[in-house]
Amino acid sequence: MASCPVFASYRPLDPEQLADPYTVLRRARQEAPVFFIPEDNMWCVTRYEDVLAVIKDTATYSNSGADEVVAPRPKEYAHVMPDGHPVSRSLHDHDPPTHTRLRKLAQKAFTRRHADARENEIRAIANRLIDGFASEVEVDLVGVYSSQIPSLVIAPIMGAPSETAQQLKKWNDDFFIMAGNGHLSEERNAELWASAIEFDRFIRELVEERRADPRDDLTSDLIRATTEDGSPSLTDWEVICIVAGLIAAGADTTNGLIANAVDLLLSEPEQWDAVKRDPSLVGNVVEETLRIRCPVRGQRRVTTRSTTLAGVTIPEGAVVYIHAGSANRDDAVFEEPDRFDLHRANIGSHLGLGIGIHFCLGAPLARLEARVAIECLIERVPDLRKIEGQTLEWAASTYVPALLGLQVALS
Repeated sequence: MASCPVFASYRPLDPEQLADPYTVLRRARQEAPVFFIPEDNMWCVTRYEDVLAVIKDTATYSNSGADEVVAPRPKEYAHVMPDGHPVSRSLHDHDPPTHTRLRKLAQKAFTRRHADARENEIRAIANRLIDGFASEVEVDLVGVYSSQIPSLVIAPIMGAPSETAQQLKKWNDDFFIMAGNGHLSEERNAELWASAIEFDRFIRELVEERRADPRDDLTSDLIRATTEDGSPSLTDWEVICIVAGLIAAGADTTNGLIANAVDLLLSEPEQWDAVKRDPSLVGNVVEETLRIRCPVRGQRRVTTRSTTLAGVTIPEGAVVYIHAGSANRDDAVFEEPDRFDLHRANIGSHLGLGIGIHFCLGAPLARLEARVAIECLIERVPDLRKIEGQTLEWAASTYVPALLGLQVALS
């Protein structure tokens, strides 16, 4: 640890830095681009080139064990879920060749073609939600809109009943706190573990139901998948983990993408007006939001050997936190990186959806949901504006610090 600098100004779970870590991290990229966070026992990587190096070097920076829940297990749950939280054992927790095998089976339902086929369905969901609040004077857009769309989309894809969509969202919100916050009160920690047990039970029951009664959904497809000799391609536990992981990714991170995009647009009304005049810019809104305020702020890796990064020695077995949010604001790559620029020349160079073998499996669906959600707001409530003076709050997670609310006026 002595060889690695500590950048004490960075406190990832501080409420002010949950809202804006970028001012502090701008200094870190200049003064200590790789530094140690003693409170969380992990190394933080802040520069674009170094984050890219970590992502690409899967031999040195392993995903196996990297998604381990950091919220400590309460004594009363010592013997529950002995294999861990299923989301933390999903696709992202594996290296090749296991990752290659699992991803190949899951990715068929998340191609660009499959996503595009759902556009009318997503548009109908968005419009139905808008119907529910269009006559209101003021609403929390996260509560009534952005948090609901992804859950309502992913539930039928996986074979979960639509009426469970909001419960899925709650379970996954809880997981991302557990995954990215090891400093919770005993009471809150116990609540989150109880939630995890409920989610685990729900996924196991869903898999068993689909095994007994296969339908046209991804869970059934994963159960039915076989190898060349006719044996199941996946173990029961692998099916459970993949289903849980895909639901988690689909039900939560896209909420952040939609909410952040609307907040950024309404915070600069001239941008909202520009998009109303030219809806073809909505695709750029999505990409620039993924850059400047990516929903998954950082991810972890575990070193398989002692290594040197940016002149800093990191020991074997260390947890490395790659800060995509910081990398996406690196002025060595992006001109005026703190500016929300819908005409940015390299707008697609962000790391908001990852890169390489762990590039977000649901990227086509996430982009489509966000685009449709924004288009529907422009069409249905074009005079939308942000309520002045509100203090935005963010979920206390180093992983997915979701925007918890956004008060808007509809006229």
